[in-house]
Amino acid sequence: MRWLTDRLRSERCADSSAWTKYDSALAIVGLLLVGATIKGVLSNSTWNWWVWNADALGHFTLAADLSRGGDITNWHFGNNTYLLPDLAYSGASLALTSSIEMAVVVNAVAQLATLLAVIWLFGRATNHPSPLRLGIVATSVITALTASVGEPYALSIVSHHHTGAFLGGLFLLSVIIHPSWSFVAKLTTIWVTCLALGLSDDLFTVVYAIPIALLATLQLATPMRARLALTGSVLGASFLGKVLLSALPLTTNRTFTSVTLNGIADRLKTLVDQLIFNPSRWPVFGAISVLISVAAVVVAGLDVARGKKWRDLPGSRPLVAFLSGSAIAAAIPLLLGAQEQISERYMISVFLVPVVIGSYHFTSSNSLARLAFIAFPLAVIFCFSWFPTDSTVGPWHPWNDNLDCVYIELVETESTKIVTQYWDTHLLTLRADEGQTFAQHLSSGEPYVQVTSVDWYSPDGWYDAAILSSYAGPAHTFSPDQFVSKSGSPILSTTCGPWTILTAGADSLGFSAFRFES
Repeated sequence: MRWLTDRLRSERCADSSAWTKYDSALAIVGLLLVGATIKGVLSNSTWNWWVWNADALGHFTLAADLSRGGDITNWHFGNNTYLLPDLAYSGASLALTSSIEMAVVVNAVAQLATLLAVIWLFGRATNHPSPLRLGIVATSVITALTASVGEPYALSIVSHHHTGAFLGGLFLLSVIIHPSWSFVAKLTTIWVTCLALGLSDDLFTVVYAIPIALLATLQLATPMRARLALTGSVLGASFLGKVLLSALPLTTNRTFTSVTLNGIADRLKTLVDQLIFNPSRWPVFGAISVLISVAAVVVAGLDVARGKKWRDLPGSRPLVAFLSGSAIAAAIPLLLGAQEQISERYMISVFLVPVVIGSYHFTSSNSLARLAFIAFPLAVIFCFSWFPTDSTVGPWHPWNDNLDCVYIELVETESTKIVTQYWDTHLLTLRADEGQTFAQHLSSGEPYVQVTSVDWYSPDGWYDAAILSSYAGPAHTFSPDQFVSKSGSPILSTTCGPWTILTAGADSLGFSAFRFES
C-alpha cells in the first residue's frame, strides 16, 4: 500500500492531472472485474475448463509433490519446464492457501498483478502521461474479456500456457527501451530474465527474445556498440538457458518434427480457424486481433525500412513492433510444421497486445469522454459476467460431490496405488490426503509419462485400483474388460458420476494387455 501511495504521489508530481477521481472509478471497476473473474474460476463458467484442466494444474501438482518430499529429478515435464514463473507462482499459491481452489485463485490474481506491473513499466519506459492508469485500464479490459469471452484471454490467469513467456517478453522490451535505466542495470536484468525464461519455456526464446533482439538492433537510438551488447546479451542468455537445461537432471518430453512446406496451405487454414473461427467465442474478437496484428507488421516494417528510431515515433510504437515481431515469430514455426498442434496459446500476444495498444492511446489524456468510453463497456461487461451460467458443476472442480465419492471409495478399499488417465491425474493428486499416488496410462495400457513423477508407477505393473472416466478422449479411455486381477478374483466396480472405480484388492489389479507375472 505504501508503494502504491508513493507511486500515485510521484505521478501527480510529474503531471498534476495524471490521477483523477475518474481513474479511481476505473480502478474500482477493475477490482470488480477481478472479482467477476474469480467468480468464473469458482463457478461452472463456460471458459473455466482452461483453469482446471490437467495442463493448467500440472505445476500445482509438482509443487504439492515437492512440498511432500518428492524429487523433481523424477518428474517428466512436457515440452517445457515452466519453472519460472509458473512453478514459482504455483508453489507460492499453495503455500499461502489451504485448498487447491483458492491456490488457483491466488495464482490468477498474481498473474494479473504481474501483467499490470509489466504494462506500467512499459508506460514508464515510453513516458506515458499516466503509466498506472494505463496498467489499470489494459489489465481491466483483459480481465473483462476473460470474464465474458473466455479463451484465449483466460490464458492470462492460467498457469502452464505460455503466459509467463509473454510477460517476460513485454518486460524485456520495457527494460531495453527504458531511458532511465543504466546500461549495467539493463545488462544485468536482461541476463537474469533471459536465462531464467530460456530455461523455462522455448516459446520465450523463439517468439519474444529473438524478435526483440532484432528490433532493438534496428530501432534503438544508441551507439551500435551498445545495441550489439544489449541484443547479444538477449540472445546469449536465452540460448544459455537452453544449454543449462540440458545440463540439469530434468527430463522434458520434447517432440521433434520435420520442417516442411508441404501442407502449408492446410496449416494456414487451421491457424486462421484457431485465431478467428474458434467456436468458443465470436469470430469478431479473433478477426479484430488478426487485423491489428497484420497492420502492426506493416507499420513496423515501414518504420524499419525508413530507418526510424523508437525515440522519434509515438510512444506505443515499440509495442507495435513487439506485436509484429512476436506474431511473425509465432506463426512461421506453426506454418512450417515445427509444432504438431496449432493452438492460439502460441500466439497469445495477437490477442493481448492490441488491448494494450488501444489502452495506451485512450489513456494518454484526461478527457472525460475517453474515460467514459472505457468505463461504460467495462461496467456493462462486469454486470454481464456475473450472470449465472451452467448450474451443473463440471467434473474437473475439486469440490465436486462425485469426486468426494471417489475418495470415499479409495479410502474404504484402502487403495493407495491407482491407475488413472491424464486428464484426471493432477486433480486427483491435489485432492489426495491419504497417501494415494496416481499413475497415468493410455487406453492401450502403456504408461503416459507426461508431467508426472515416475515414483508413482508400480515397478511390477500391479495396482490397487483403477479410475475410469466417461469424458476422457479415445486415447485415454479405459474399459473394465482391459483389467485383470492377480489372483483371478472378481473385480469390483463402483460408479461416482463420470468416474468408475475398479478394485480387486491391494496390489492385484493390472492391464490384461501385459499379463503381469505374480
